[in-house]
Amino acid sequence: MDPAVWPPAGAEPVAVDGVYERFAAAGFVYGPAFQGLTAVWRHGTDICAEARLPGEQQPDAGRYGLHPALLDSVLHSLAFGVLDDSEQGWLPFTWTGVRLHAVGASALRLRMTPTARNAVALTVTDPTGRPVASARSLVLRPVTPDRVHAAATRPHADLFRLTWPALPGTPPPPSVPARSVAVLAPGRATAALTPAAVHTTLASLRASIDAGAPSPTWW
Repeated sequence: MDPAVWPPAGAEPVAVDGVYERFAAAGFVYGPAFQGLTAVWRHGTDICAEARLPGEQQPDAGRYGLHPALLDSVLHSLAFGVLDDSEQGWLPFTWTGVRLHAVGASALRLRMTPTARNAVALTVTDPTGRPVASARSLVLRPVTPDRVHAAATRPHADLFRLTWPALPGTPPPPSVPARSVAVLAPGRATAALTPAAVHTTLASLRASIDAGAPSPTWW
C-alpha cells in the first residue's frame, strides 16, 4: 500500500461522532487532551484512523518522541475493529517490535492490521505519509465495564498511602558534636551558623587545624 494515498483506495469511512460519549458510558473517561481521534475507515479487515492533538497541546509535541495523548487517541480506533461485537473492552497490554522513526508529530495516521483475536500490528505515519512509528504486535487485554467502573469509583486513599516503617535492627545515627562540624561559606561567614566552626576558605580551615583546632568530623 502506498502510504501517500490516504485514505486507501476502497476504504469505507466510519462515523466517529459520539465515540467519547460511548467510551464514558462504558467507564473509559478521557480528558480533552486525549480526545484526538478525528476519522476512521475500514479497509478489509484493517482499520485506518487519524488523530490530532488539540491546539493547546500541539506546542508540547516536540517534547516527546511520540506524544502520549496523541498515541492514545489514535489507538482509540481499536473500538472500531477488535472491539466490535464484544461486550468487553480491550486495553493495550504488551508491545513487541516497536520502532520510532520520527519525533515530534502533532498529527498521526494509523493502519492497524489484526494478527489475532487480541493482537494487532501497527503502522503509524504523519499526515504526509512519512513513517513515525511501527509495532510488530500489540497484544490487548480484556477488561469488563464493571471492573473499569469499580476502579474509577474506588477512593484514592485506598490506592496511595505514605508510611515510614522502621527497618529492624537499624541503629540510630550517631550524634555529632556541633563543634566537630566545619562550615565553608565563602563571603558568608555569620554568627547564625554557630556553634559550628565557620571558615570562608579551605585555607582558613587548614590554618585553624594547624593552630591546634580539632579536625572536623563533617565539613
